Amino acid sequence: MKSDKIHIGSLIQQKVKEKSLSVTQFAEFINLSRGAVYNIYESTSIDIDLLQKISDVLDYDFIENHYVKRTNMDSDYAIITFLDESAIPETLPENSILFKRTVNN
Repeated sequence: MKSDKIHIGSLIQQKVKEKSLSVTQFAEFINLSRGAVYNIYESTSIDIDLLQKISDVLDYDFIENHYVKRTNMDSDYAIITFLDESAIPETLPENSILFKRTVNN
């Protein structure tokens, strides 16, 4: 596995800038204070529920695009994400890990 870590706070800050949101606007969207947002920007780890909320607000899937794909490239197993059990193929690669992803309506 690669030793370099994802700096999730920097990635979130980059996506906030790409969306042309101020810190105040972003803080309001995720129901946190401005100070909490600055703490997120400095963080190298984050609560998964908060990351999902941020992903929804920024319309960018941090979990899929940075954690799952990166892990998948550096490992001996396949990570397969699915939305519905009917979408799972009958045969899967050996050592597969399945993640059920929910879609919020």
